[in-house]
Amino acid sequence: MTKVLVTGANGLLATNTINELIENGYFVKALVRNKNKFILADKKNIEVVEGDITDYSSIEFAIKDCEFIIHTAAKTKQGLSNYHDYSNVNILGTENLFTAAIKNGVKKIVHVSTSNVFGFGTIVNPGNETIKIKKPFSDSLYVISKVNSQNLAFSFSDKIEIVVVNPTFIIGAYDQKPSSGRIILLGHNKKVIFYPPGGKNFVDVKD
Repeated sequence: MTKVLVTGANGLLATNTINELIENGYFVKALVRNKNKFILADKKNIEVVEGDITDYSSIEFAIKDCEFIIHTAAKTKQGLSNYHDYSNVNILGTENLFTAAIKNGVKKIVHVSTSNVFGFGTIVNPGNETIKIKKPFSDSLYVISKVNSQNLAFSFSDKIEIVVVNPTFIIGAYDQKPSSGRIILLGHNKKVIFYPPGGKNFVDVKD
C-alpha cells in the first residue's frame, strides 16, 4: 500500500486531505506535534507520528517508507511581530522536509502555499501568478514567509517532482481551532451582520 506523509495533520486542510487519501486506498503517516489533538487516530490505514518539521531528525523518522508528501504544515497566525516566528516553521521546516525527502527517495511533494503570494487584480484585469504581492499583503510577515517558502520549494525542482497549490480562503469541516471558519461563527445567530464589499474568494476544503 502506497504511503503518504501529511505534515500539519491536525489542520483543517490536512484532516480533510487525510480522509480523502484513506478513501482512495492510501496509507497515511500523519505528522503532528501533539498526538492527543489528532481526531482521526482511530481510522484504519493511518499511523500518527509525533514530531516537528523544525527538527530534522523527526522529519527523517516520519518520512521513512513514504513515496509522497503533502506539506500543509505552516505558521499561519496573523499579526506576529517577529519574522523568525514565521520563518522557523515556514522556511526552515520546508527546507528540512525537502532535504529529507530527496535523501530518502520520495517521488513527489505537494507543497501547500497561499494565493496571497500573488498580486491581486480587478474584474477588468485579474491577478495571476506573474504579479508580485501588493499591499497590504506585502507588509505581512506571514505572507513574506510564504513567498520565501514557495521560492525555496521551487529551488528543489531539479531534484524532486513538486506540485505547489495556492488555496484561497478555505472553509469546511474539521476546523478545530477554528481558523478560517471563525468568520462564519462571527455571523452565527447575529441579528445584524456586516459584510465586506467583495474581493475575497472562498473554497470548500474538500475541493
